[in-house]
This record gives sequence, structure tokens and C-alpha cells, in this order.
Amino acid sequence: MKVTLACSAVLVLLAVAHVAVGAVVPDGTKSVQQLWEEWKVDYNKNYATPEEEQKRFEIFKENEREIEEHNEQYKRGETTFLVGLTLWADRTREEMKALNTGA
Repeated sequence: MKVTLACSAVLVLLAVAHVAVGAVVPDGTKSVQQLWEEWKVDYNKNYATPEEEQKRFEIFKENEREIEEHNEQYKRGETTFLVGLTLWADRTREEMKALNTGA
């Protein structure tokens, strides 16, 4: 159990590190809706229903808020790396864990 938890933690950290390597950090001048629309085009995202798209947008907004908070911590010297939007910005942490661990 401890090994699985440790592996999960490492995978989450790797996912976050991947975000820092391949992402563009929003400059604060665009609305979340604009970021969402651009992100969907950039990653060729399409959803089966309007309800699924709304669900994914809500997750995206929360993830974008967390990204902004983290990057503010970076600006204050409280962390050593920036993060940004990636292909998985419309996924919850639980979904990412399942994708990375098969859990």
C-alpha cells in the first residue's frame, strides 16, 4: 500500500513537472473563457455533449486557478518552478491518478 501511494505521488509530481516543461503560462490578460477556447483548439478537444463540455470547463477553471496560485507562489520565491496548461487541463486529479496508475 505504501509503495502504491509513493508511486502515485511520484507520478503526480512527474505530471506537474511535465506541465512546467511544455506549457505556456497565461499572462493574466485573457479571460478563463478565452483560455478555454484557445486551449480546446490547441489540443483538438471536442466533447460528446454540452453537459460534458460544461463539466470539463468547470474542471479546467479550477485547474487554471490552481496554476495561477502556484505561479504566484513562484513569483514570491516560495516554489522553484512554474506550471501551465497542458493536454490534461480538463481532468481532475483523480482522473489523472487513474490514467497514470491504472487505479
